[in-house]
Amino acid sequence: MFKAKFLVSAFFLAFSLPLAAQDCLPENIELSSQAAVDNFQENHGPCDRVPGSLTIRGDDVVNLDGLAGLTSIGIGIGFAFVTNLADTEGLSSLVSVDGFLIF
Repeated sequence: MFKAKFLVSAFFLAFSLPLAAQDCLPENIELSSQAAVDNFQENHGPCDRVPGSLTIRGDDVVNLDGLAGLTSIGIGIGFAFVTNLADTEGLSSLVSVDGFLIF
């Protein structure tokens, strides 16, 4: 009986942990190149929410695919000097953003 309860608990825990929201570190993040965007999860995660601000800058940023999976940004998202960005498809998982700036 104990073994069955343990297995059920372990199964539930294993499948519920990935569903928990994880904050990215640090709280405020600036990505200043395509490589920084591409390596976002490696450098700041694994995570799905930026508790502070996210700033993306640089004319070599052409896509935001490395940000796929982000669901919320606390303070806001800003774009500065991002002249070659074709679309924002990489942000399609966002559900909540408190602010938006384009420079």
